[in-house]
Amino acid sequence: MAEGKIEFGKMTTKDYAMGVGFVVIAMIIAQGLVVYLIPGAPPALLGAIGAAIGVAAWFSYLRKRNG
Repeated sequence: MAEGKIEFGKMTTKDYAMGVGFVVIAMIIAQGLVVYLIPGAPPALLGAIGAAIGVAAWFSYLRKRNG
């Protein structure tokens, strides 16, 4: 069960920068898509959707990198 485990104590600055990058890019993409798919959506919804997608992408990246 140790496969794919993320060790946050051993992460470098690059790993954290990748996480911030994933979140920022996902927020930009989600905001662009949601504005067209859900007109009048509240800004908090746009931020939450983008952040969730970005964090999921970052965790996926970290698991594949360690695995």
